[in-house]
Amino acid sequence: NMTLAKKTSIAVEAPDTINNNESHLLQRRHHRRVLFLSLEFNFAPFSGNGVLCRSLVSGLLLDDTTNNETPNNDHTHVEIRVICAKPHPSTPNLSSNIPLTHKNLEIWPVELQESSSHQWKRLDRHGPWNEFASALCCGSNIINFRGCIEQFEPTDVVAVDWHGMLAWQAVCTAITNTTNLRWRKD
Repeated sequence: NMTLAKKTSIAVEAPDTINNNESHLLQRRHHRRVLFLSLEFNFAPFSGNGVLCRSLVSGLLLDDTTNNETPNNDHTHVEIRVICAKPHPSTPNLSSNIPLTHKNLEIWPVELQESSSHQWKRLDRHGPWNEFASALCCGSNIINFRGCIEQFEPTDVVAVDWHGMLAWQAVCTAITNTTNLRWRKD
């Protein structure tokens, strides 16, 4: 279980690292902030990875909505952020965007360059995974995403397929190279 932490204060805490303040423990246990990283989500999805990510997010949001309708002290509130690629508009044969909206969902797109338009709809080594990770971590993007991630303080990170994992690794490397954040193993 890897967590991202500041040297002076914890940005993401695993449940077993929270202090013994019971109300704080209950509040943290009942409030999950999940960050997803997926090459595809709602911008021209083309494979099972996009379907998987959408299904996981929809299921968590549906469970949160369903549980909100019935009073229950054991309910876990969920907020979700999705970092996903957005193909360049000039990409040929784009499928339709499939919007997913919910009050507890924000989508943080990483717009791909026109040069990657021939790579969209590929999940192999020739796909846009490298540009997704690079664009996410270049210059002002990493500053923007770092701020969003730090402000969101995810309790969980879900990387969909190896493309999402490589993007997450790139984010972690870029963040640790530009801030006083460090990895802590629990």
